[in-house]
Amino acid sequence: MPGILPYLLKIFPSLKMLKYLDDLNEGVYIQQTLETVLLNEDGKQLLCEALYLYGVMLLVIDQKIEGEVRERMLVSYYRYSAARSSADSNMDDICKLLRSTGYSSQPGAKRPSNYPESYFQRVPINESFISMVIGRLRSDDIYNQVSAYPLPEHRSTALANQAAMLYVILYFEPSILHTHQAKMREIVDKYFPDNWASIANFFPLQ
Repeated sequence: MPGILPYLLKIFPSLKMLKYLDDLNEGVYIQQTLETVLLNEDGKQLLCEALYLYGVMLLVIDQKIEGEVRERMLVSYYRYSAARSSADSNMDDICKLLRSTGYSSQPGAKRPSNYPESYFQRVPINESFISMVIGRLRSDDIYNQVSAYPLPEHRSTALANQAAMLYVILYFEPSILHTHQAKMREIVDKYFPDNWASIANFFPLQ
């Protein structure tokens, strides 16, 4: 267990991703903007995957390591690790991310209110970026899989990877989940036609 935290401090992509998004907005990369990156085939895949994997890591950490344990590990690491200087600049954000959410994986435990939406919003991410990523996943076949599955009944298989990404990324934009019925209907009909019974529990449309 002691060796886990230094690894976690290094793998969080959100902090580097936020820096990259800021650089794009400030024009650090000549002739490149968020829009042009999302128009590029590799660029849209990488940006969608970065946001998706960030959400997955947050969920996995919360499920596998109890919040109180994370907090104690973080305090212990910060106090006693000789290598902590490398994480100093990001320590505030890391503390926000690893702070207990109240979630417990124990049988019978109640799910915290507004979870995981509030958890995902602890370190704010550019709203335009999230909106554009969701829009790209809604409208595009970013992995060019549809041509390999031409039959309509295979469409959900062709878009399965994007469906998984949307499932996680939508928690970064809870307003779509709770108030945008038309968008949710479109997403469910396109990506989850054969999983309606289970998906309705997570994406309430009424």
